[in-house]
Amino acid sequence: MNKIRSISRKLRVAFIIALIITPLLNILVWMFYDRLPDEISMTLIPHSLNLNQININPLTKTLACLAAMLQVGVIMYALNLLIKLFKNYEQNQIFTTTNVTYYRRLGYSVFLYVICDKIVEILTSIILTFQNPVGHRVMAVKFSGADLVGLGTGVVIILIAWIMNEGHRLQEEQSLTI
Repeated sequence: MNKIRSISRKLRVAFIIALIITPLLNILVWMFYDRLPDEISMTLIPHSLNLNQININPLTKTLACLAAMLQVGVIMYALNLLIKLFKNYEQNQIFTTTNVTYYRRLGYSVFLYVICDKIVEILTSIILTFQNPVGHRVMAVKFSGADLVGLGTGVVIILIAWIMNEGHRLQEEQSLTI
């Protein structure tokens, strides 16, 4: 049990650090977008756009950063849930209804992340091309296998929450049986 406590504490601290760093990284990446190597900057724009179609200036970088904050918000929500979950593990609260709720919410946050990813992709494509002349503005979205993996992962996490809830219920019934 001490090993679970120790690992849970370390993970909780790592998630707290990630919670702080995540929005800062988003801001820094968009602030210095035009100075990033192409390998990084190309991952930030929708796949259907090419560098000739986009207009990078302070306004578009700011708007794109704000749009990306939708996803960052979902990540921060999930990190907050993980912090709470591992704090419970530190306190030997493993199979509780509270943890079941955290797992369920984590599963739904994975769904929300995939949805926000598509919204951010659409918004980013609009933001990066809205200053182009009419006929050269783009609204792009792409669904891939990674999106299906994300949705499948959300289903598995929700299923784990359901199983944990059933296990907790059975444990309570058994403890009340004489």
